[in-house]
Amino acid sequence: MPKDPEGLKMWRALHDQWQETQERALALRAELTSKQFACVKGAGPDPSVAEIDAVEQLERTAAKLAIEMDNFVRHRLG
Repeated sequence: MPKDPEGLKMWRALHDQWQETQERALALRAELTSKQFACVKGAGPDPSVAEIDAVEQLERTAAKLAIEMDNFVRHRLG
């Protein structure tokens, strides 16, 4: 039995949020990379600054959520 069932629920919610953000970031990064390769090959336009910014923002958000999960485990569940 977990020592802190409510804490575990909170961690699961954080994990779900991180996982969703991470998966979106990875998918968008793959799309962005494909666009960059297509551009280099002369088969399409370069990704826009907005597209690059969106991917980088998702990656930063996922990284922050990972740190938040680690800190939560360390301070609440650890």
